[in-house]
Amino acid sequence: MDREALIRWFETHRRDLPWRRTSDPYAKWVAEVMLQQTRVDTVVPYYERFLARFPTVRDLADAEPDSVRALWSGLGYYRRAQLMLAAAQRIVQQHGGRLPPDAGALRALPGFGPYMTGAVGSMAFDLPLPAVDGNVTRVLSRLHAIEGPTDTAGHRRQVQQRAAEWAAERPAAVNEALIELGATVCTPRTPRCPACPLQRACAGRDRAHELPPPKRRAAPKTWTGHGLVVRQADGPGIWLEQRGREGLFRELWCVPLVADATPPAGSAWIETVWPGLGRAEVRGRVVHVLTHRRLELTVWFARAARDGTRPAAGRWVDPRELDRWGTPALVHKILKVALPPLFR
Repeated sequence: MDREALIRWFETHRRDLPWRRTSDPYAKWVAEVMLQQTRVDTVVPYYERFLARFPTVRDLADAEPDSVRALWSGLGYYRRAQLMLAAAQRIVQQHGGRLPPDAGALRALPGFGPYMTGAVGSMAFDLPLPAVDGNVTRVLSRLHAIEGPTDTAGHRRQVQQRAAEWAAERPAAVNEALIELGATVCTPRTPRCPACPLQRACAGRDRAHELPPPKRRAAPKTWTGHGLVVRQADGPGIWLEQRGREGLFRELWCVPLVADATPPAGSAWIETVWPGLGRAEVRGRVVHVLTHRRLELTVWFARAARDGTRPAAGRWVDPRELDRWGTPALVHKILKVALPPLFR
């Protein structure tokens, strides 16, 4: 185990990322939450805006949920933001506004599974904990020639054991170096083995393209549906409704949506979401792919009557102020189709 060679490589080749310029445990936690299933270049501007608005745990704990969702808008996996807000409130209530430097206390916080506990515990407090994400799984599967699919219990157990061995000493540097190695050198399809600081010790260096075997992913289920854009009769606003706590886009602000495997045909569905709206026209279609669903929506447009009715729950929002609201990327796609002059 050439731990020092790995660390030396990391110190020379690591990318200059904003969360690597701070020792603040809260800032490192925010970065780790955002980086889950999201590309680094996507995360950086969100991370910087988020910390500018909520620079401490207490600032986040005191925030309105809508303001947190608004800053998360477009980043996806919105449940991450909800869990982070809940965890911040728990940290203020139980730990005086500071992340606890204890693995058990971290694990008890909302959103802190094995990876988050290991990542924050090791990188913020240098606790000897493994931090096993997809990059680390790939690196250790090749380095130690661990056979079999990564989603089996046996494979996970072996990777976790190896990761714990690596993190037994200098865990902050080792875990971050393993993640960086997987992200930049030991990549899924085009590993750069000659550039790897661990190539001589790698048991799978001649089998890098077959270790680990690719996961078998089920094709996303296709849902068809409709999205309705309603323009204010005497103002610039568009109508947004907050989604419920279950189903798609939980608690985010959206235009009225009907998305189902068998949605109603034609325009009859509009009467169920906006009684008495009147004439609506089709403006086009959008496709939006989520992790497990592919949404294919028909986009409708209507202008509200000056003296007409409107749904009981919702609000008019100036489209120039959408950034103040937690809206999923799907809404922006729909608005570009319905109102192209405003959303080029």
